[in-house]
Amino acid sequence: TNRPYPNVRHPYYVANVLVTMANGFTTSNRFIFISGDTVLLLLYTRTAKDETRLVERFGDDYRNYMQTTGRFIPKFF
Repeated sequence: TNRPYPNVRHPYYVANVLVTMANGFTTSNRFIFISGDTVLLLLYTRTAKDETRLVERFGDDYRNYMQTTGRFIPKFF
C-alpha cells in the first residue's frame, strides 16, 4: 500500500497500456493501435484473475484496499 499503490492497484499494467497506446498514436499505425486495445483487454482479464487470488490470500485486508483504491484509475472520492 505504499509508493504508487495507494493510487492504483495495478500501476505496472497501466504503464504498459499507456506506452502501447502512445506508440499507436505516434506511429499513426492502426495495427499498433489495435494491438494496444488488445493488450488493454488482456490485462483487464488478467487483473480479474490476479485480484481473485489476492482476495484468497489476504482476505478482508485486500477487500478493504479494493474499496479505497482504483484498479487502473485513482479513486479520489
